[in-house]
Amino acid sequence: MAPRDAATLPSFQINDNPVLSRFPTFATKNGSSPTPDDTWPDNPSLPHVGSLRVDAETPSLARCMEKRLRQNMVALPNSKSSRNKFWPGKLFDHLFQQSDVLQLVGELKRQGWLGTVDEKSLQDWAKKVGQRYRRVFALLILTGAEAYLLDFVKASIDDSRLPLDRDAADLGQILGTYWHLDSICVIYQWQLVVDFFELAPPGDVHQVRLHEESIRPWCQHQVKRSREETRHGSYGEVRQIKIHPWQHNFGPTLEKAGLTRVQWPPFDCTSNKLICSSRLNQTCSH
Repeated sequence: MAPRDAATLPSFQINDNPVLSRFPTFATKNGSSPTPDDTWPDNPSLPHVGSLRVDAETPSLARCMEKRLRQNMVALPNSKSSRNKFWPGKLFDHLFQQSDVLQLVGELKRQGWLGTVDEKSLQDWAKKVGQRYRRVFALLILTGAEAYLLDFVKASIDDSRLPLDRDAADLGQILGTYWHLDSICVIYQWQLVVDFFELAPPGDVHQVRLHEESIRPWCQHQVKRSREETRHGSYGEVRQIKIHPWQHNFGPTLEKAGLTRVQWPPFDCTSNKLICSSRLNQTCSH
């Protein structure tokens, strides 16, 4: 049943084909539901960052950037796993700015890792890295492999290639059996490339295809007043969820979202479908 103001509400569908995957809420991921305070603030603030500076504990600019990134990850509430942390795009762009890229590229040049890239063209080269390779550069820094940046640029393995295929021939030629290749492809890239949910044009459905390894940037919605948070039907259930404020552009259009778990044929398979509504019992057309 479509709401009266359906034209102003977003509509989403995740993975239109039935898939077998865990139901991504706290009830199934962590064995318990969060309390009302164990969730993200509605208006999170960006951390203060300054210029990268080395010190006794972080003797290189690359390690300073690694420390900055690790200390400012967003965690899924009530999850103790380090794999359930991520960098929303807005946060990452704030933490790793073009000025930081220039500093880090300068350090690589001084260390002798940039080959024939000369001082005169260094700023232009750093600009290209900032525009096309910043997330790839971050992945290399997080795994201590920043010395391979030039090889990635020569092979045009840029941010548009994310998520990277562990078995890609050009990736293997650069990193070979480097043990951090698995860390890049299995862990860090999924924490860096997290789906952003956008409003679709009125009447349309915005489809988002989630990889099995994708981090689901939402948590089960809880309120302090007593009310039913899960609605059940013949072949499924709907749970209220909260998407991290930096992972959508719904603004005041949406109070909360409903995550439906649909079973069809009955009890045979499940599919994850995210539908957005102004009230839990008024879902958008899809």
